[in-house]
Amino acid sequence: MAGRLWSIVLILCAAAAAGEIREDPPVATRPANGDVTGQITPA
Repeated sequence: MAGRLWSIVLILCAAAAAGEIREDPPVATRPANGDVTGQITPA
């Protein structure tokens, strides 16, 4: 079972290296002034 998993990982890495898999890099935008940035404050 582990051998099959490693073969799948190797195939995906080879495909990515060949340029067949193209993913856009994640783009993080800065929050605007006044936007909540995920801070939790006690009530």
